[in-house]
Amino acid sequence: MSEEKITELNENIAAAEAAINTLETQLGKENLSAENSTTEPSAKQQLDSRINDVELKDIIERRVQEEVNQAKSAFKDKLDEVYKLRDQAIKEKVALEEEKRQAEIKRMEDEGKHKEVAELKMAELNARLESLQKENTKLTRDQAVRDAMRGVDFRSEVAAEMAQDRILGQLIQDDSGRWTHKSGISIKEYVDHFTKDDENAFLLKAKTNSGFGMSNIAGTADTTTSKPITEMSTEELLQHFSKQAPSNTFGY
Repeated sequence: MSEEKITELNENIAAAEAAINTLETQLGKENLSAENSTTEPSAKQQLDSRINDVELKDIIERRVQEEVNQAKSAFKDKLDEVYKLRDQAIKEKVALEEEKRQAEIKRMEDEGKHKEVAELKMAELNARLESLQKENTKLTRDQAVRDAMRGVDFRSEVAAEMAQDRILGQLIQDDSGRWTHKSGISIKEYVDHFTKDDENAFLLKAKTNSGFGMSNIAGTADTTTSKPITEMSTEELLQHFSKQAPSNTFGY
């Protein structure tokens, strides 16, 4: 019975993981779509251009923003619920596997197979140690990447996570255990190359020329606070909507 239950839990976990990947992909695409929306004006903006009453514009803008926030909240609630279902299935599976393991150890001890029991426990300890070492290595690698990315001005948390995933996919570990790029250059050097590559420009905040031979990151000064949407430039619209995204957890 426990084997059937474990199989069922494994299927539930796999289904939950697939649902999480789908939801996170959709959420990421929607966030980046809003950030990179620099083409023709939306139907909402076209409608605003025909409204002359400032107060009415404000009412419409607030109503639209409320609906957007509600939709995002509902989407995230759904994602949180799937996470809870997956975590509960994993918890039940671990409990059943531990129960099965303890029963097997007791059976072997009752049969006098003490040497086999000792070898089994030693193998489990080695497996746990190896797992901890791998986790520590992963954390060290991820922290090295985050440190190298510190100070890079990404469009949002979503963009920063996409960049981190791309960078991690290009890293290898040398014989000494040090993480480097596949070419052999350091993580910091690769991050510098990555952020200067035009193919990755969509992940970064756009730069504007100050007119004095210097460039500034667009969005540094907040000039959109009191402006209605219809009076915003493209860069101001990007700044306005990027503020609706969650704050960047990497500290950039």
